[in-house]
Amino acid sequence: MIIRYNEQKGCWEEHKEPYTTIAVQTEEDFNFIKAAVEKQQPQEPLAHTTPGAYGRCPRCDKLLKSYYAKYCDQCGQKFDWSRRR
Repeated sequence: MIIRYNEQKGCWEEHKEPYTTIAVQTEEDFNFIKAAVEKQQPQEPLAHTTPGAYGRCPRCDKLLKSYYAKYCDQCGQKFDWSRRR
């Protein structure tokens, strides 16, 4: 996905080819979308030292109480447990 800022028009615009695009009006909107897309890239949970926890979220450091959690219920980060099973 490519979104560009058009200085002549003073707004963010989508770049159509060859990517899927999303039109945004402000840089704040762009940063919000970028953060949401980044959270969908699976990350391996961090190791933990707390009894009863299975790991920690690499984005927000929240303790994970379930080995089967696919997403962090605090920040929405997607997990990749493949190396820990």
